[in-house]
Amino acid sequence: MSTKYTKWFEETAADPTRRRAAIADYSKRRTILICCAAVVTVSAVASYFPDLHSSPKGSAALTFGAALSWITCVLVGSDLRTLKMVDRILHD
Repeated sequence: MSTKYTKWFEETAADPTRRRAAIADYSKRRTILICCAAVVTVSAVASYFPDLHSSPKGSAALTFGAALSWITCVLVGSDLRTLKMVDRILHD
């Protein structure tokens, strides 16, 4: 991760108002990313079952895109869990 993002994340985690706004934003992002990743994954799986008259084209690219989509979901989920944990610790 870049130092600019790390600095922003630390400042956001330290400020209760910004932290709660970031938690809401990351929750929305994660939901949207999961939906997108699911669509890409279904497209990738469907590309492996072509019609009898066509050959599978782009299956590897779709599979790679699906993998990257799920990796992005995991990264956003990790940041969300970290912010929620900090909120829980500092809120009590």
